[in-house]
Amino acid sequence: MRKFAIVWISMLAMGAALAAPSVAQSPAQTTFTIDSQVIPNKAGTAKKPQGVKIRTTAQFHSPPGVDPPVVTHGFALFPRHGNWNGGKYPKCTLQILKRKGVDGCPKKSKIGHADATAYADNVITRPDIEIFNGGQKLAFAYVTLYNPAFVQEPIPVHIQELKTGPWKYKVSLKVPENLQVVAGVPIAARSLKGWVGRGNIIETTSCPKNRRWPFELTAFFTTGEPYTHRDSVPCRPSGS
Repeated sequence: MRKFAIVWISMLAMGAALAAPSVAQSPAQTTFTIDSQVIPNKAGTAKKPQGVKIRTTAQFHSPPGVDPPVVTHGFALFPRHGNWNGGKYPKCTLQILKRKGVDGCPKKSKIGHADATAYADNVITRPDIEIFNGGQKLAFAYVTLYNPAFVQEPIPVHIQELKTGPWKYKVSLKVPENLQVVAGVPIAARSLKGWVGRGNIIETTSCPKNRRWPFELTAFFTTGEPYTHRDSVPCRPSGS
């Protein structure tokens, strides 16, 4: 569902700084887990959609003795039980974010925020991620990193509505190289905690019979195999 798509925006943006393993480590699998809460979790209907806010915690896991690999790109898939309404809300642009930073964006175009932790060698660094609406087909994750060097970079996140099949939206992004390695230091993702949602920009329209909203996230790395995380979030039907 579209509401989870922005959660993936945040998670991938934080994963923008992951450390590259050696060739000998490539068979080891880095994974991630996600714990999400939808507020409210009572679904709307097609005639009366329910706007929601999502709170999410993500944790990255690598086998002992293995450096976590660099995320190069990724995508998320969400089912047909909600809508993304970016085209109806104030938006920011890539040009504004690059020239003026977040202060140049319309105030109501900010739709979320996440706090991340990551390793810069043996030191903990704390990337800050602000999420902005970019319209019906685009959003932005604006990453600010202070250590080991000061970097600010907007990451475009592409939102594609799928016409057929079980999934309604595909959300994808490519991690910029200047967020994979900073000042020559690989930045290893550790955790993320954040929220997203404003008004009805993310809305629910139904709850499946099993009362679970499914989603699927896939990340690709510089070495090793991609990893896919499949999960779901509990929901309540309208009128329950």
